Amino acid sequence: MRINAIQVLIVIVILILIVFPLPAPAQDPPRLEFTRMVAHWAEYNDPQYVPFLFEAEPEVVQLGFYGAHFWSLAHTSSYNGYPSHLPVQGHKECGSWFEEKNKLLHTKGMKVVGHFNVEFLVGDPDSPEGPRGFFKFYRDLWDEKELGPKPVKDPLDLIAKNADGTPFDRATKNPNYGKPVRYQAPRQFRFGARVTF
Repeated sequence: MRINAIQVLIVIVILILIVFPLPAPAQDPPRLEFTRMVAHWAEYNDPQYVPFLFEAEPEVVQLGFYGAHFWSLAHTSSYNGYPSHLPVQGHKECGSWFEEKNKLLHTKGMKVVGHFNVEFLVGDPDSPEGPRGFFKFYRDLWDEKELGPKPVKDPLDLIAKNADGTPFDRATKNPNYGKPVRYQAPRQFRFGARVTF
């Protein structure tokens, strides 16, 4: 009986599959179900906040602002005011504060989620002092080691435009928004950063 090349190849493939089996298909993670959630948009830096959470034992805690509000306001003197109520000033300082609190809450088995604003960019692209808010961050404070390269050269390319090509400014559409200017990012724009929960 003569063995041909096809039979040898079949035997080799079978042996390879026995020795190196194919990985099992990935399973979807189990669905997270919970009955207790705590969400505060302000004053979560109060010294009694974490003890309150430890006593209340929520399964999910919404803690902090990330996304556009974080990058627009953390470095400004408005860091702790509306709309973000950030606990400390500075991107690195505030990021470290959130990371420390998230790790602390994880020790009690709590899942931590943040408020991600991906729609409004707070600040002015140009003012007598230069760009402010998000536009100051984008021009002068972007850390490529942390965030990678900027997605576009001009941050105005990231925001929604009126029919005449001018930036869409919600404050001109709704006077309750006030200043600083809040520009609306287009729906397809998603600005975020590597954040560990």
